[in-house]
Amino acid sequence: MNSFVTTAIGSLPFKDPALAVELNLQYLDIPCWPQLPKLSFLENMYAQFCEGFPGIVLDIDSKKIYVRGENPEEQERFFQAVLGKDYSYFRITEDYAQGLYLFAEKVKEGEIVKGQITGPVSFGLSIFQENGKAIFYNEQLREIVIRHLSMKAIWQYRFLKQIAREVVIFIDEPYLSSIGSGFLTISETDIQNSLSEVVNILKNEEAIVGIHCCGNTDWVKLSNLNLDIINYDTFNYPYSLLLHPQVVLSHINKGGYIAWGIVPSSKEIEGVNFEDLMGRMKEVFQKAESKKIDINLLKEKSLLTPSCGTGTLGEKEALKVYDKLRELQRSLKEVI
Repeated sequence: MNSFVTTAIGSLPFKDPALAVELNLQYLDIPCWPQLPKLSFLENMYAQFCEGFPGIVLDIDSKKIYVRGENPEEQERFFQAVLGKDYSYFRITEDYAQGLYLFAEKVKEGEIVKGQITGPVSFGLSIFQENGKAIFYNEQLREIVIRHLSMKAIWQYRFLKQIAREVVIFIDEPYLSSIGSGFLTISETDIQNSLSEVVNILKNEEAIVGIHCCGNTDWVKLSNLNLDIINYDTFNYPYSLLLHPQVVLSHINKGGYIAWGIVPSSKEIEGVNFEDLMGRMKEVFQKAESKKIDINLLKEKSLLTPSCGTGTLGEKEALKVYDKLRELQRSLKEVI
């Protein structure tokens, strides 16, 4: 990959899948299939990957997702599919991802494309049992979460591999921003084990694997994961990754990339200008240089993204995000 190639996180505010797909193909060097949460609750980042999960209930009217208490027959079918490597059982159907299927129709023979899947920590902490507890806290259900998302990740990778020579898969983990806080009361071991299984199974498929955290997190605790790309909210937390220069050095020295989420995907896009974003990126690289990081290598290993998905914005605001991303890319290649 060249310096400062662009990609996006996934969600867009459009209700027309064709417009969303066209935007990604027009603007992004590594186009991704669009998640469209305003089109349907089924395209919510948690609902989208629920199909086939034993006991899952999607209450579309109240927009709630939960798992029924006892579902032995569904669990039996689930584990048979896992053991038998029946990836079709874990497919994402068109009702849950209209943008995925239209994207595949439009791309045909791409060089490189990106997909995304919600990570096991965030998935497991956002879906609840009938007793009100998140399923991640139930050891058996946590194991199902890991197996479920791993199999869905493989299915998605193989689906996208039919249309492109290389496939990037981002694991979206917003809850990682709560690592070390009183809010996230799960062990580091459980976090590591959950993520490493999904990462490693994708690496075995020869996917390019990234992780996206739209907040601040403890990157040292994630540095043992076999990741190709680290993506974080650089706009709001510009130096959070650089607090751990050894993590950055180790990552880029072994061929990994940093995807700087520099363009805000919030309402702040209305007030930010090109000079603001360029100034922040210059400061980030100056800080990296002060930490004895090889700037030329870092530049080679840099990608650009919005800070998060744009699904909560208006359509015009999302277009501004993409415009700023492209404008910034063109200038950074000359300035840094």
